[in-house]
Amino acid sequence: MKKRFKTVLCLMLAVMLLTTFVFADSSKQFKDVKQNSWYVPYVDYVVEQGMMAGISETSFNPNGVVTRGQFVTTLYAMADKPEAEGESSFKDLKKGAFYVNAVNWASSTGVTSGLSEEEFAPDKSVTREQAATFLRAYMIQIERYTESMLPKTSILGYPDYKNVSKFAYDSIRWAVGVGVISGVKTDDGRSVLQPRGTLTRAQLATMLKSFNEYLNGNTVYVHGKKTDDNDVPQGGISMELFLKMPNGTNKVIWSCVTESDGEFCATLAPEVAKEELYLRFNKKDGAIITLRIPISRKHVYLTLTDTSVMMS
Repeated sequence: MKKRFKTVLCLMLAVMLLTTFVFADSSKQFKDVKQNSWYVPYVDYVVEQGMMAGISETSFNPNGVVTRGQFVTTLYAMADKPEAEGESSFKDLKKGAFYVNAVNWASSTGVTSGLSEEEFAPDKSVTREQAATFLRAYMIQIERYTESMLPKTSILGYPDYKNVSKFAYDSIRWAVGVGVISGVKTDDGRSVLQPRGTLTRAQLATMLKSFNEYLNGNTVYVHGKKTDDNDVPQGGISMELFLKMPNGTNKVIWSCVTESDGEFCATLAPEVAKEELYLRFNKKDGAIITLRIPISRKHVYLTLTDTSVMMS
């Protein structure tokens, strides 16, 4: 996909909410975008890049919902709208609707299998976990990433992680790990996943910016897996990435407790990744292991043992 992502998503202007969309220079043009809102930098990014536009000259509708048909049409545009190999088995697609070619393509490529063999539900709101599932399938089926290139991080720190549907669990873990999905702040200050919540236009703007940067940006992703099964307790492994500072102290820049499969994914700013980086984790017997992590490219894949780290 690479740099074409910036231009092909303009197709969204014709399909999102089935209305007329208007290009803008920044979010300041929209009266319904409060400039102190969390989503302002993301809306600025997508309108400046031509990825999204307002529903009128003065409205962006940040809280408007995104349908499954609209989301899959976005993926179809990202793939340069190739010909679908036949028609899908879904019986709820309206003949001539804007999403028909996109859904047929998504079905034939394996990007989606629908809600059932005969139901896609194109007019239903897409949920956050469905969006993550679509994107991960896109990475595997269209971008040709392997499962090992899309490791998963722990989501046990989110109080509602048990609400993630079984079909979406790996996709949510991947999306959270690479920053494509982030937590939603509640009124009491907690960060939750809201996996079954509907995806809003503001959240879509956030997701598109993060996904574009994941493919084309300078952020460094450290993916890893602890391979010694005997040293991965059921509760996971406590891990930290830290820098050794000139004054002799350690500065922790990322930490998590993995799930029982020992997989993790850290997202690092490019300037941090240039520093001398170390990974510290605990063994099952409580011993602490520290290993130096060489950073040489955007995606770093690590296989860890108790005494060494292999990079691929």
